[in-house]
Amino acid sequence: MDGSPPGGEGGPGRKSPPPGPALPARGPVRTTGPRSARVVPRPLPSLSRIRALRELGEDETALHELDRLLRAQPKNGKALALRGRLQLDMGLYRAALADLEAAAAAGEEGLADLLARADALVRLHRYPEAEEVLDRVRVSGARRTLLHVLLAEIRADQGREEEARREVREALRLDARNPRALLLARRLGVR
Repeated sequence: MDGSPPGGEGGPGRKSPPPGPALPARGPVRTTGPRSARVVPRPLPSLSRIRALRELGEDETALHELDRLLRAQPKNGKALALRGRLQLDMGLYRAALADLEAAAAAGEEGLADLLARADALVRLHRYPEAEEVLDRVRVSGARRTLLHVLLAEIRADQGREEEARREVREALRLDARNPRALLLARRLGVR
């Protein structure tokens, strides 16, 4: 004997269910019974659930859920902006920029979204466009470390090192532990 109970897994007199296809991990769930053709769609994820996934470091899952949400609601500006910021963090700069621009067109463009858009433009070496976006941030009166870090990166790449150093100093004044500012400070010899 193989050590299993007599009559199969279910005990004496019970037969094991026939092996069948496993339920899909994602997607609609088919119901059983007389209306087996009926499909119950999975509910769309909420933005708060997606943000929680990001906080847990589940970026791939968050991106998948945002894709699913945006297939159902393609003009959801908040979801577009969130997906753009997520893609930026994942190094998907072109995709991030496309989503952040679509979010702006949908009327969703807060300060964080502007800075993320400028960041994507800087990483794509599209400096004139990045400076236009950063000018909008500066006009708003915002004192953000990322604003100065991005300006420093642009100035450094353009060979305007003294201006870059000035921006790095301001970034470090606002946040002395900012990793990008510290890296730029080292690169530019700022003390």
